[in-house]
Amino acid sequence: MISNLITFVLRLLLQGLHTSEHVRSIDHRTDIFHNHGKHRLL
Repeated sequence: MISNLITFVLRLLLQGLHTSEHVRSIDHRTDIFHNHGKHRLL
C-alpha cells in the first residue's frame, strides 16, 4: 500500500519535471521567433 503511494508521488514529480521542461522549450521557441521577427524588421 505504501509502495503504491510512493510510486504515485514519484510519477507526479516526474510529470511535473517533464511539463516544466516542455514549457521551457516552448519559451525558447518563442524567444527565437521574436528574435527572428526583430531581425526581419531591422
